[in-house]
Amino acid sequence: MDRRQAAAGILLLGCCLVDRKQATDLVVQYFRPQTPDPSRPPADVPFPLRVKNYWGGSCYHASTQVALRWADQGAIADNWRQSFGRAASTWDIAEVLDHYKIPYKRTQHRGYGAKENGDIRVLNYAHDHRLVAAITYFSNHAISFLGWVQKDNVEMACLLDNNRINGFIFVEKQKFLWHWRNTYSGGAIVPLVDPPPPKPYDPLDFLVRRS
Repeated sequence: MDRRQAAAGILLLGCCLVDRKQATDLVVQYFRPQTPDPSRPPADVPFPLRVKNYWGGSCYHASTQVALRWADQGAIADNWRQSFGRAASTWDIAEVLDHYKIPYKRTQHRGYGAKENGDIRVLNYAHDHRLVAAITYFSNHAISFLGWVQKDNVEMACLLDNNRINGFIFVEKQKFLWHWRNTYSGGAIVPLVDPPPPKPYDPLDFLVRRS
């Protein structure tokens, strides 16, 4: 019996010892969404949904596939991986999303050259809607932006690099924005898909806090 099964059993026993209203209140609180943890990103992508770089330089494609897998669009992500790859710009990624008829928000070109406008509203939209943004970051590279987090009372960007998928990268927000816009082209694209529902309360955590 695991921790969740044990907690559920305790909850069931508790419901048998109280009246109907008390039991209803207990179950409602047990299943209500978890209060967000500001130290964890809104798009808290688990390891099985992370995508490695492939075909010797398909980083922007891989980062966008993370966004799709997070939104339970694994079939499209698999087809994308088999069909599209290699070096890409934000424009190229937008064309592939058009191919799959998936709407998106994206940064725009500043004019001549490869640089984009580094519009923070694209990242804020991803954060507010618990979506993943594929962004240009690091030299000739693209990674996944998972949202803003608080670490030791400092606001940071939470990033997932498709070349290092074992853990997240945290960069102080203003430092991240400066480099994103001025060093790494300022590109970003967010597939407009439905994120997974918020996590429920952990049963043991709930029961400990109620005791």
